[in-house]
Amino acid sequence: MNLALFDFDGTITDRETMPDFMQAAVRPGRLALGKVVLLPLILGYRAKLVPGSVIRAVICRFGFWRVPVRELQMHGERFAVEYLPARLRPEAMARIEWHKSRGDTVVVVSGGLDVYLRHWCRDHGVELLCSSLEERDGRLTGRYRGRQCVRSEKARLVREYFPPERFSRVFAYGDTQEDQELLCLAHEPYYQLETGRWEGMRMAGTERPDGPAARSPGARAKSFGGGPIRVGKLAFVAGVLALLVAVFAPEGTVRQVAGFAALALVALGMAAYWFGRLILAANRSPRDNEQDGRHD
Repeated sequence: MNLALFDFDGTITDRETMPDFMQAAVRPGRLALGKVVLLPLILGYRAKLVPGSVIRAVICRFGFWRVPVRELQMHGERFAVEYLPARLRPEAMARIEWHKSRGDTVVVVSGGLDVYLRHWCRDHGVELLCSSLEERDGRLTGRYRGRQCVRSEKARLVREYFPPERFSRVFAYGDTQEDQELLCLAHEPYYQLETGRWEGMRMAGTERPDGPAARSPGARAKSFGGGPIRVGKLAFVAGVLALLVAVFAPEGTVRQVAGFAALALVALGMAAYWFGRLILAANRSPRDNEQDGRHD
């Protein structure tokens, strides 16, 4: 028997669905306030300065704190039935059906929330590994239960619940950097292009961090460029946190210091980030240029 692993957002669907779920499930008052309070963080995410895992954790904490579990479950079921069907990629659904017709075990491995994904997976007869929210006394805390199902956590959960060595062949399908560890589990990894076409990937030693490519001049330049980018992201996040302190702190020295720190950290973060991007741009390979059409 074979194993087929599918990311959900952008792979099975034609867009990220979690922002749309937040739009539908978060109470209107919180939603309006969150768009103002969390705007710097959201802009940082869109500028690729803030990781997706950070923005998801903050938004879930803000949007779902003390919300009754049953309320979110109702939103999740409605979202799966009324919204998701219109967002499915025909190519992905055909691939899922192909695997099922062969008797393969099909598993959706997603950073999305179980409150809507479990309904979709049940209706389509596939297994599910995903993120879930913590609850206490019938209400949500707004925190994730355990780690978010992204990057290395995707691979860890697959190894725990569907050990690849038990299967004759493993297929994996993804569309972003958060799926790389998942794709590395597969004999046949595929990357979803914006056109809907699957592109096969080589997971050879030359593509591993410790392979020959890591010692090439281009790889060393990418490593050097990655340093300022990481510093820029951290500084930007710190600046956003300082801004929140400045907004909510009472009048006085603390607010003034926090406001100045926020401006300085955001400026430093953006400068470091774009410096790193310039280094990477100066060392792009022809293959990198060919991949511009992919989701980031």
